[in-house]
Amino acid sequence: MEKVIVLANGLEESFYNYIQSKDYKVVKLKESNSTYKAIAKHPDIFSFSLGEQLIIAPEITRYFNEDLKKHLIWGKSEIKRQYPDNICYNVARVGKFAIHNTKYTDPVIKEKLNCQWIHVNQGYTKCNTLIVNEDSLITSDQSIYKETTKEGLNCLLIEPEHIVLRGLDYGFIGGASVRINDAIVFYGNISKHPDYPQIKKFIESRNLKIKYFEFPLEDIGSGIKLVIN
Repeated sequence: MEKVIVLANGLEESFYNYIQSKDYKVVKLKESNSTYKAIAKHPDIFSFSLGEQLIIAPEITRYFNEDLKKHLIWGKSEIKRQYPDNICYNVARVGKFAIHNTKYTDPVIKEKLNCQWIHVNQGYTKCNTLIVNEDSLITSDQSIYKETTKEGLNCLLIEPEHIVLRGLDYGFIGGASVRINDAIVFYGNISKHPDYPQIKKFIESRNLKIKYFEFPLEDIGSGIKLVIN
């Protein structure tokens, strides 16, 4: 089995080293000119994982080697500068559910993904969703919280803000974290978040660990994983 993760370029080396120590190969995305700078190298803006395949914005094909290109599917949506023309791949998949503002979802994702869709007003759905396990998530978005709990998912609603996103007022928890094996890994110090006690309890009650780093918590775009059996 080969494990690959797509991450933003230019992150702290300690973070890359940790991810690679868990047997993941890292693909780094450089800044794109297609959209605004704050999200221009965020993997969750340009790609969506089906597990053994990635649906991607065609412009990022160049970051993958020839072996990995066999596992890529080109989406039909071109990433553009402004919302909502940059949210088409930013879908959160939680177990049998796919959560997004479905008016703007890339049609290839809709075609390939066999899930029950939950429509929400939030377009940056993956950014704003920390996927804990198959039936649990954490978000600061009221519409995600309302619609997912209605479907029986376990959702922890936290305060917005308190997460850096360079160039904007604040970022989101999904973009500041990724699940790696049996741990939720945060890019920065989640213990400084005012809702950390609830976040810690929610994650650890699901038999998962927390890993974080001693620098400010930052939204760097959700890591997008490709697992090839």
